[in-house]
Amino acid sequence: MLTADEVVAPDDKHGYRTALKKQFAAFGITRPNERIVDVTLGREPTYGRMNFTILRSDRDEVERFLWENADVLKIERDWQTRVQFVRPSVRVGPDGLIVSEVVADYVQQLQLEAREARKLGVTIPKSVKPATVLELWGGGVMVFDQFGRAKLHQRKPLSDWKRQSRRLAYLANHGLSDSKGRFGFTTSTPRGQRFAALHADKARTAEDW
Repeated sequence: MLTADEVVAPDDKHGYRTALKKQFAAFGITRPNERIVDVTLGREPTYGRMNFTILRSDRDEVERFLWENADVLKIERDWQTRVQFVRPSVRVGPDGLIVSEVVADYVQQLQLEAREARKLGVTIPKSVKPATVLELWGGGVMVFDQFGRAKLHQRKPLSDWKRQSRRLAYLANHGLSDSKGRFGFTTSTPRGQRFAALHADKARTAEDW
């Protein structure tokens, strides 16, 4: 949110970003360092075989861009990588500045047993058996400018084993396995949970601070 606002309102003359940062900091939430990278300030990606028009709308073209520039963008080629969406974005700033961009998000996933994840560096809760199948996720977001050139990159590496350990601990502690006893899959919801949620007395209890 802060990065997006900096583009359309660089001077922040009304102090919106300052107020936002102050209020979130009161809850212990601060802006993470190096989470969003300005691609234009470092080593430039290559566009030798890219079609800029298609790059702004086609998932396959974005996937090829990510693959050919994986080293520059620090994207690991070891994991399956898939671009999910390529969306146009047009925003108007307070001074009438129009910013036209394209936002593409990609995911990386890995399926393996808990014993294999432990060898990679993932901390496995005692309640999770060694043969339990896990699915680990990573990914990121690319922002392209109006000309189809890479502008910003935000990523969450799949190989961030500390993050994977925290996620697995949360899933295991809350019993969020699928019907096959696996953890981390997109269907990791206990049987009946979605239906039961419709009839919960305090549906927002988990959202309370």
